[in-house]
Amino acid sequence: MSGSLVIMKRFLCVLGLAAVLGGCGKSELDKLTEWAEQGDAQSQFELGEMYYYGDGVAKDFEEAFKWYRKAAEQGNRAAKKALSDAADQGQAQAQYNLGLVYASGHGVSKDLEQAVKWYRKAADQGDAKAQSLLVEIDSGYTDDDLFGLAYAGGDGGTKDKAERVKWLRKAADQGNAHAIELLKILRAD
Repeated sequence: MSGSLVIMKRFLCVLGLAAVLGGCGKSELDKLTEWAEQGDAQSQFELGEMYYYGDGVAKDFEEAFKWYRKAAEQGNRAAKKALSDAADQGQAQAQYNLGLVYASGHGVSKDLEQAVKWYRKAADQGDAKAQSLLVEIDSGYTDDDLFGLAYAGGDGGTKDKAERVKWLRKAADQGNAHAIELLKILRAD
């Protein structure tokens, strides 16, 4: 749904005139979530804002950064700025999601060095997903289902087995099943 159509529909909902466009029977959160799930970048950003600030929902940074990332990957500048600002302020979940944006190259130039930089910052703060992902990057493992990327040859990584094991152990200690499996594979080597 285009941004202008979303804005028009919201305006008509406020006026009570949107029955023709699909009605307004749902709560604002339900409608916004529906539009965001359909890929509307502005709705994704606004949903991120709601979760970040706890506006009408419980504060949930993980959910906020997920929606910011989706919007940023479509080029939404406000979402990129929100994600970048939160990452700069040390929010581990924002750092992890900003790493995903740089690694995918959606909405920004693909930059694996920047991706690894942000993953490391998140991993240093205990983010198990970032810890596990660093191992995959460093070891050359791929996981297209989870990350939509192939890190052939470990681009951006160190190829240092001790470093891989360090991050795997940290992620496994937090119950990350993927890290536990990778640790078993490394032990078999």
